[in-house]
Amino acid sequence: MKFVELSSSEFEKASNNFPGSSFYQSYAWTKIKELTGWKHYFVGVLRDNKLVAISLIIGKKYILINIYIMLQEGYYLIIMILNYLVFLLRK
Repeated sequence: MKFVELSSSEFEKASNNFPGSSFYQSYAWTKIKELTGWKHYFVGVLRDNKLVAISLIIGKKYILINIYIMLQEGYYLIIMILNYLVFLLRK
């Protein structure tokens, strides 16, 4: 398995193919959250070059606690997402 960051168009295309799509896992939601200072990452998990899981990760930096990250309802493998978050925070 391989963890990858997706472009907004790759994410939208993939999310339309997953059952139970949610507004909270959409590009439109990132645009709303950007208005209040939230950043976003579109991530996915590849198995045999096939996208098997996707998630929108949003985060906001606060002065006292550095960063807040939210995984809203969606398609993700929690262990892999947490590993990726650690990777992003170390950048």
